[in-house]
Amino acid sequence: VRGEPQSPDLIESIHQDLLAYLRTVKLHQVEGASGFQHLKADLEERAKIRSGGHVKQFLIRTLLFE
Repeated sequence: VRGEPQSPDLIESIHQDLLAYLRTVKLHQVEGASGFQHLKADLEERAKIRSGGHVKQFLIRTLLFE
């Protein structure tokens, strides 16, 4: 979260919310570039809502499906 520092509790809440969402995503939903872009947009929207608008975007460094 850029800008003003956010509380560790808020960051953890966002983290847990995104993990819960990712557990519902199926591989076929994120296949291809457009699938990944939709996933990223969905995650950013959830983070923005959870943070009260403080999160604008974030970086996905690694994405692994098992």
